[in-house]
Amino acid sequence: MYAVQIFNKARLEIPELDAHIVEGNFKPLKTWLNKHIHSLGSLHPSGDELMKAVTGSALDPSVFLKYLTDKYTPLYKLSHTHI
Repeated sequence: MYAVQIFNKARLEIPELDAHIVEGNFKPLKTWLNKHIHSLGSLHPSGDELMKAVTGSALDPSVFLKYLTDKYTPLYKLSHTHI
């Protein structure tokens, strides 16, 4: 759940992140993660505090549920009424 919420924030801050990933270029994401997560993680007393600092909100399960819905609904041809 943390990863999805963090990735969504990275997408907002890194222009054309998806295109970089498709090209196999993970450097912009790695640089962003180093700056916003890896170098600061131990400075926060909990994962929730880190999430608030990085994304502006606490861990939100609805973000992960949206990710799952967006990914698996078309893959398995589900209607939204089944979810």
